Amino acid sequence: MSLLQRLHPRAWPLPGGCWVCLGWSGARICADCRNAFARPLPRCGGCALPLPPGTHSALCGHCLQEPLGLTHCLAAVDYRAPWDGLLQALKYRGELGAAVALAELLPEPPPELPRPQALLPVPQHEARLRERGHNPAEQLARALGRRLNLPVQRDWLLRLRDTPTQTQLNRPQRHANLRGAFALAAGAPVRDGHWVIVDDVLTTGATVAALAQELLRHGAASVQAWVVARTPDPRA
Repeated sequence: MSLLQRLHPRAWPLPGGCWVCLGWSGARICADCRNAFARPLPRCGGCALPLPPGTHSALCGHCLQEPLGLTHCLAAVDYRAPWDGLLQALKYRGELGAAVALAELLPEPPPELPRPQALLPVPQHEARLRERGHNPAEQLARALGRRLNLPVQRDWLLRLRDTPTQTQLNRPQRHANLRGAFALAAGAPVRDGHWVIVDDVLTTGATVAALAQELLRHGAASVQAWVVARTPDPRA
């Protein structure tokens, strides 16, 4: 996050300005900031963790042992400055324009994967939605949908209970915390389809794994996860 944004957290750019450095740019995130903070990295196809140099497998060791159940996982950046500041602004301060800027960072999925039929944002419980006034995952999904000409189905995935925050929980605790938290809406036609779960940040993958399991249980042919940021390996 730039010094100006730290001093004035709502000093986001005027139209034509970069969301990171606030300088004038023809893009929402200028080329200099992309080169400095968002260079593409080789990532695990199962959980989007960065892969060590020289790794020949498409999956990290964790996914070889405990896969999340995803056909592919795509992340744009690591969860660190300046992207953590933009994501927090979207999530907690309602800076919805940040969703459009962040969605532009997502790389194209591998061409060999089937084209998804819709984007499915990670759902929020009604209580959390009333508190925040918006669902960050839905805002990102809508921005991605416009960019890639894909529909967004915001009501197909349901959060049945308002689970406690998972920030301080480890992987087993997160899985236990989410047990029974999600369901598929009645009549959602997911059978034999190819779907993408969209979220802002992936940490242990417990949330997308639970949602993917629900979709696959109802006959989905494939489930990907697309997230803006991947946190460092919590098990490292």
